[in-house]
Parts: sequence; structure tokens; C-alpha cells
Amino acid sequence: MEKKICKEPDPLQLLREGNRELLESLYGNYRKIFISFAVFKYYCHPEDAKDAFQEAVIIVYEKAKHELDFSLRYSIKTYIFEVAEHLLNNIIRDKISIIKLDLFLHDLFAEEEPAENPEKDELVAQIVKKCRKLLSKTERKIIDLRYFKKLPWAKIACKMNLSEKYLRNKNHEIKEAFQKFCFDNGWAENLFFG
Repeated sequence: MEKKICKEPDPLQLLREGNRELLESLYGNYRKIFISFAVFKYYCHPEDAKDAFQEAVIIVYEKAKHELDFSLRYSIKTYIFEVAEHLLNNIIRDKISIIKLDLFLHDLFAEEEPAENPEKDELVAQIVKKCRKLLSKTERKIIDLRYFKKLPWAKIACKMNLSEKYLRNKNHEIKEAFQKFCFDNGWAENLFFG
């Protein structure tokens, strides 16, 4: 009597065939494990870990479905975790750069000059002059009230007779413009990641 050897089905082939059950199984079986791992390793918010994992599963699915030469050197779980970890690092880095940008904006409009690092202070002083030229009077007032006077959006809206939504959008545009300006001029590494 011959023994039949059952071979595990190739997960990539199943995904290529559109097997939604495998996709849901991968997501359901490994999501909580990844979130626990990520929160423990990176001290991140569980929602960020969940977002990274969800996006990783979608990326793996799309690669399997559309890239015929895509193959795995290790298990699909390991690959999903690796992709999710990379995505999570990007999320964390972006959040850190936004926090540093907020601190930079505060320094940019504060009356007192920070005295921590003379070299960085010189760079900030140089950037302050150039960034101020980018702003309209309204934008300068928004930044001044938010970062220097630390007013909540509701009070700024009343003072300026503008909606909170407009102010938040304008604040986001200013941050993006400053960040792009700093990246374009090669200052971002020192300011946001240094």
C-alpha cells in the first residue's frame, strides 16, 4: 500500500487564482500577532500597526496576482511581516518628522532663539529668513497664533473670522510647503531626522 504525500498548496498560486479565503485567513490569523509584535518592538500605536499590516496584506495580494515572476524565499507570513514592518517604519518616520516639523515651526516663530546647538541654530536662523518669505500675512498670523501663542483652532477661527476647517487645511499646506522647501534645499536631514 502506497502512502500519499499531501503537499501544501502554494499560497501565491492560490492568491493568483483569487482565493479570498486564503487572503482573509492570512489577515485574520496574523493581524493580532503583528500588532502585538509591533507595539512591543516599536512602542507604536496599535492603529498604526494595524494599518501597516492591512496594507502589507494588500501589497502581497497585488504582487501575487499581477507579478507572475513574484516568488517567496520564505513563508508568506514572514514576507507579510517584513513588508508590514517596513510600512510601519515609514509611518513612524513620517509621524516623527511631523512632530519635529511642529517643533521647528514653533522655533521658527518664537521670539527667543534656541541655544541648544549653535550649528543647528544657525541653520534654523537661515531657514527662518527664507521660510518667512514664503508666507502671506494671513499665513504668518495663523502660524503665529497657533505655534507662538498656542491658541486652539476655535479661538484662532474667531479672531481671524475664518473656519476651523480652513485654518487646519491652511496649516497643513504650510507644513507641507515648509517640509518640501527644506527637503528641496537639503536641510531636511538635519532638521527632521537629525
